[in-house]
Amino acid sequence: MYNANRKGKQELVEYLLAKKAECGIQTLCQETLLIWGDKDKIFPLSYAYHLQSNLGPKCKLEVIQDMGHAANIDSPDSLNALIKGFILPY
Repeated sequence: MYNANRKGKQELVEYLLAKKAECGIQTLCQETLLIWGDKDKIFPLSYAYHLQSNLGPKCKLEVIQDMGHAANIDSPDSLNALIKGFILPY
């Protein structure tokens, strides 16, 4: 299920990340939470670090260990805890 169109998805992400650098999109000014599975085979963890650097210093990256692409399905408790921990202080 997650591997459907994998090559196309990877090409899309690579294109978007490259275009961000080309068109000078400004970094985000608000706090942002980026959640990634360390075993994601659709979008490898290296993409998360690249995306985080493009989003700016207010982007917090949380990596769920032993998790693939669908944290909301495979590890909803871990995902929800990260989201709650991020939004409740506000």
